[in-house]
Amino acid sequence: MGALAESYKDTLLEPQHIPLDYGSVHTLPDSHVWLDESDESPSGVHSTGPPVIDLADPDAARLIIQACETWGVFQLIGHGIPTKLMEDVQSEAEKLFDLPVDQKMKALRSPGGSQSGYGLPPISPFFEKLMWHEGYHIMGSPVEHAKLLWPNDYQGFCQLKALTEQLIRIIFKSLNINPEEVAWLKDTEGLSIGLQLNCYPPLP
Repeated sequence: MGALAESYKDTLLEPQHIPLDYGSVHTLPDSHVWLDESDESPSGVHSTGPPVIDLADPDAARLIIQACETWGVFQLIGHGIPTKLMEDVQSEAEKLFDLPVDQKMKALRSPGGSQSGYGLPPISPFFEKLMWHEGYHIMGSPVEHAKLLWPNDYQGFCQLKALTEQLIRIIFKSLNINPEEVAWLKDTEGLSIGLQLNCYPPLP
């Protein structure tokens, strides 16, 4: 992962990778058009929506791997995280994306600085077309950030961290990665983790 970070660190803030003011765009720019209307999906796997996987299902690990291979995304249920906590996280994220553009730009990732901040996905420079997307990327120890924000009630946030670690283990196992290469998963208390909040505005 270090090599990937090195490869894009100097290109994160090229002008064409700063999000548009989506609310003021009335037609889809060519820079964001990925497929011609005549193009067809190579398979029918996307016709019913992303898979919904119950983590309590004995077959959950296989279903997660299948979803990663065919979709690259899935919705997880049965994970034990309180619904209220999930709703609060979504509500706070929506408040961030509802801010005026000039406010969001104050948190724009700085050249050569931290990878944390507002902008398009760090992987954007690898694609010829831009994504219809904006996001906040937060790097660091989530536990330490949570303790600062909620000193007496940060345990709920840590539940999300534990769930993330469980999913990482499932995915890594499917990739047949040498256990020695992921030994860091045994002690994740001070691990630096990236939190990505994503928004996909309606198309014009």
